Amino acid sequence: MLTLDHVPDEVYAQVRPHFTEEELANLTLLIATINAWNRFGVSFRDVLGEYTPKKVAHIKE
Repeated sequence: MLTLDHVPDEVYAQVRPHFTEEELANLTLLIATINAWNRFGVSFRDVLGEYTPKKVAHIKE
C-alpha cells in the first residue's frame, strides 16, 4: 500500500549512518525494481516456485 507521505525522518536517520547518498539511491531503485517485477507476477498470475529453467544448448565460443 502506498502512503501519501515520505519516509519518516526517524527511519531516514537510522539508515543514513550505514549508507551513502548513492547507496541509498541504489537501494531505493532496487526496491522499486523488485516491486515492479512482483506486480508483473501478480498481473500474470505467476505461481511461486513453478519456474524450472530449460536446458540451454552449449554455446560455442
